[in-house]
Formats: sequence, structure tokens, C-alpha cells
Amino acid sequence: MMYMERSGICIGPRWNFIDEHFWLSSDKLKTHLYFRQFENKSTWFPAFGADVSDIKIGKKWLLNTAVHGWIQPKNMEFTQSSGKPGGAIDVTGKYCLSFLNKSGLKGLSANIGLIIKSKGFLLEEMNMGDQIGARLGVSVWL
Repeated sequence: MMYMERSGICIGPRWNFIDEHFWLSSDKLKTHLYFRQFENKSTWFPAFGADVSDIKIGKKWLLNTAVHGWIQPKNMEFTQSSGKPGGAIDVTGKYCLSFLNKSGLKGLSANIGLIIKSKGFLLEEMNMGDQIGARLGVSVWL
């Protein structure tokens, strides 16, 4: 099954951006692709990303992987017409703790993740500089 969505114009830290999202899923594979266009005062800059979710790597482990790439204005300036490339790799492992169908929940997992990112704006990341970061969390599936 394939699903496509075109997002409206959103506001980034110093510019607007437009997204096109594509989701492809089957019984064994969940894939998400996106294309993004950043617009500052006078120039459009491209970006893209792809992720594969819930890859089974054992009875209780799932893996999510993502790659992102972009060209953004140098120094992320609103008036800059030349761009600088950047990118990120994001990996998250999920250990499935239980499946609680009786309570209405489909599942619960403990998550650990790693992101390696160059300087630039990446949606849902607070740090716009170079970064190596780790995450711990919990997911609840309803």
C-alpha cells in the first residue's frame, strides 16, 4: 500500500519549507520517504529523507533506521543564496516489553537511540549544530 501527502507551508528557524511525504507499507516493511524544499529570501534549497520502521531483529527487538540529507543556506542565513550540504543518520532499537491486548494497549517498548548529525535544521531536533546524541524512551502502541 502506498500513501502520499503534501504538507502545507511551514515556518523553520529562518525560512519556510514545504514537504512531500510518501509511505509504503507491506506486512513486513514500513517505509517513509520525504522531499523537502527550504525557501529563504530568494533561493530554494532541497532536502530528502528515508526511514524504515519496525524491522524485526529477534523475538522482542525492533529496529528503526533513518537517513536525512539537505542543502541549506550557509550559516543558515535568511539572505544567503549559496548552500552547504549536511545530513544525519538516526537508529533506534525497541525492546518489546509486553503486548497487553486485554487492557486495550497493543504493546509497550523500551527504546534506545543514536543520532549523528551535521550542522543544519532537521525537523524535531532541537540542536542545529553538529551533534552525536543518544535517546532513551518508552513507546506505547494503542
